[in-house]
Amino acid sequence: MEAEAQVRNQVGRGVAALVARHCLITPLSLVASILLARWLAPAAFGAYASVAFVVLGLGSLFELGLVSVLIQQREPPTTREQRTVFTAYMLMFGAMAAAFALAAPWLAGWFRLPPDGAAMLRWMTLPMLLGVLGSIPTVMLERELRFGTLAGIEVAGVVAEKAC
Repeated sequence: MEAEAQVRNQVGRGVAALVARHCLITPLSLVASILLARWLAPAAFGAYASVAFVVLGLGSLFELGLVSVLIQQREPPTTREQRTVFTAYMLMFGAMAAAFALAAPWLAGWFRLPPDGAAMLRWMTLPMLLGVLGSIPTVMLERELRFGTLAGIEVAGVVAEKAC
């Protein structure tokens, strides 16, 4: 029964951390978007929003649920399983970043981006690649129900992303 109470306690703290994360990230993102909309010309902000939508949408599409398998399996993931998932993600997202880099001039024209639009497309794939680096540590934190730590990392990541 003590182990059950400990898990219940961890889950309760995890839910509280996820709610706190959401309560911090949502207003931070909103304020950052408002500031960005004020600083950029309307066309540039529209271009940014369009590119962000495409990059984030494709990133979500290519996730494939491999991380979920590692989180939900009964036994802790082996080093081989972790390396396999990491390699698969790096290959997928690396290929997607390379495709964006090659297609950036065409996409910039299609989205009617400003002259530096192709460079913006290329730069916006960088967080996707960096996210792959944290995929396995995130799996391990989620398996251990350390949502407070994850929430802190996510909030810091949003602050860093929006500050750039």
